[in-house]
Amino acid sequence: MPAALPIIAVAAAATTAYTVYSGERAASAQREARKEQETMQQQSLQQQQQANQQQEVIQRESIASQQASAAEQARLQREALALQERQAVDTRKAQEAEAARMKQVEETQQTAINKAAARAPDSASLISQAQQKAKGGVTGTMLTGPTGVDPASLSLGKSTLLGG
Repeated sequence: MPAALPIIAVAAAATTAYTVYSGERAASAQREARKEQETMQQQSLQQQQQANQQQEVIQRESIASQQASAAEQARLQREALALQERQAVDTRKAQEAEAARMKQVEETQQTAINKAAARAPDSASLISQAQQKAKGGVTGTMLTGPTGVDPASLSLGKSTLLGG
């Protein structure tokens, strides 16, 4: 059995060598797998960073677009308000001008009515009526009647009309 001992020693050495070789090979494979995993993680991280950067750019552009849109909308609102104010002023002026024109038309119409309705006194008929009444003699008023006032009732107990 003495020959078996060297064989066993050689087999043990070979087994140990194979175990070491297998361990190194497994360790090398693990290192390579770890490197590949790290490389993939770095690539994934870079892709995420790029995606985040792109998203930030998109967000900035969106914010800038919204701000520009809001500014444009505010400008349009200011313009619309200014237009409304100008229209209100124009409308007010037009209403005032129309009111003045209507007043002038009314005054013109009133003048025309007054001219049309103006009557000249009929002096001939007045004179004729006065002459007819004068032909009837002395007449009284509604208070005194046709006989007039008695002079004795005017004396107030004195002899003159002035009270003396």
